Amino acid sequence: ASDVGFLESLASEMFAGRGSRGWCRNDMYLLLQYAQLQPRVLYDETVLAGGLKGLKVLVMSECDVLTRSVADAIRRFQQGGGLIVADEHLAPAITPDILIKRPVRKDKPDEDKAAIQAGAAELRAQLDALYQRPADSSNPDIIARVRRYKTADYLFAVNDRRTFGDYVGQWGLVMEKGLPAEATLILNRPAGHAYDLVAGRPIPADAAGGVLR
Repeated sequence: ASDVGFLESLASEMFAGRGSRGWCRNDMYLLLQYAQLQPRVLYDETVLAGGLKGLKVLVMSECDVLTRSVADAIRRFQQGGGLIVADEHLAPAITPDILIKRPVRKDKPDEDKAAIQAGAAELRAQLDALYQRPADSSNPDIIARVRRYKTADYLFAVNDRRTFGDYVGQWGLVMEKGLPAEATLILNRPAGHAYDLVAGRPIPADAAGGVLR
């Protein structure tokens, strides 16, 4: 399970008009992916059922309103060494370890993506000394995701490098045309062998500094 959590607060949705309502109005989750984090979504009831156990980082975006029981659980998590990353919309009962400004879209896809990736770089500048990811990528356009089973790591690389195509893109609304991209992928393990499971062949992997590239 991921050791990064992303809180979707029902109290904030009900009393502060927050929440996605099934579609993305808040790009903080996307920002986390560009920062090469693998957040799992938590809800108020998840927190109260012990959902903070095993987490190292809790991201609180648009959490203006919290129930007392959820706020108490979060404070205990922080007092136990957990890190709180939050935007400017945070209940005053919680003091974040890292404050990151929530990106606001301008309905210009290229500019919006650049702003979100700039926010991801800002978060990395503050978080990287405190947290080590299970997987990383040298290129923010290529998002690394890792799943583990016994002694094997399954590393997925999602290429998100896109430009305007000739369908919806011709009106500047969506960058729907995929472009090639390259990256060095990093696994948080000291040694191992790497295979391209799609091509069915080994691929070069160098172990140094406690990680596999």
